[in-house]
Amino acid sequence: MAPLLLIGLATAQDLRAWQGVQEGMLTEAADGDLQRAISWYEGLIEGMAPGDPSAGEIDYWLGRARYIQGEVDGARKALKASIADDPERAEQARSLLAQIDALELQIRELPVSHRFDTGTSHWLHSWQHQGRGAIGIAEPVPGDDPALAWTTSVERYEDDRIQVGFAEDVHPRSFKLSLRSRSFPAYILLGAEDERGYYYRLSRSVEVDTDGWVTLEARVEDFQPVASSAGAGDPWPRSVRALFVFDVTGRYSEDRGPNTIYIDDVEIR
Repeated sequence: MAPLLLIGLATAQDLRAWQGVQEGMLTEAADGDLQRAISWYEGLIEGMAPGDPSAGEIDYWLGRARYIQGEVDGARKALKASIADDPERAEQARSLLAQIDALELQIRELPVSHRFDTGTSHWLHSWQHQGRGAIGIAEPVPGDDPALAWTTSVERYEDDRIQVGFAEDVHPRSFKLSLRSRSFPAYILLGAEDERGYYYRLSRSVEVDTDGWVTLEARVEDFQPVASSAGAGDPWPRSVRALFVFDVTGRYSEDRGPNTIYIDDVEIR
């Protein structure tokens, strides 16, 4: 990560900022003094002129240090500032922000039910699919109870994904969710990641209609390793760390354009 830092600040041609970040990094690595490093980064930000091109770089390292220190809200604030101020650092900042959100929203006890009456609960839109979709809550039909509303845009051979994660001591064995599509039929595929980072998926997708709800149920034994995980040695995930819901409509349908997929009545055991 250090070479990237050098390149980013060298192009900004700000030697003082470069030296300042190096000092903060050395404080973290050599002294192990995170609080002192955080104060150092904060001082650098405060001393910068508005619009300084180095601000996004320093905000990234400030956010990283704050999160390691356990200051989750402060970390999010700094990383969002980094995304806004530094396009070159934005993807890395979004990745770290997504990891923070995923850890903070992990399911820590089973069984769990999601009715989405007040929010999206433990669910997240995949950071690897930035710009393709987002999640919120909405009524599928006026007067209905709220459901998770996954807005996405279907393009040929392009997927979108939302997910939910599980703490290390939580071992889900079955999944059940109801789905409905808004603009045109959607094709949905469930996937999973195990504790070693191997990926699995169901053998086929399910078609989700626009005129009613479709119930999708799966057990961990129903998942099969994807090609890149074929050598993992397990025919299914022994311990699921994340459950993925893929929109694969672009692979199985000629429909294209914006769509909303509703999810409700989730049961994980």
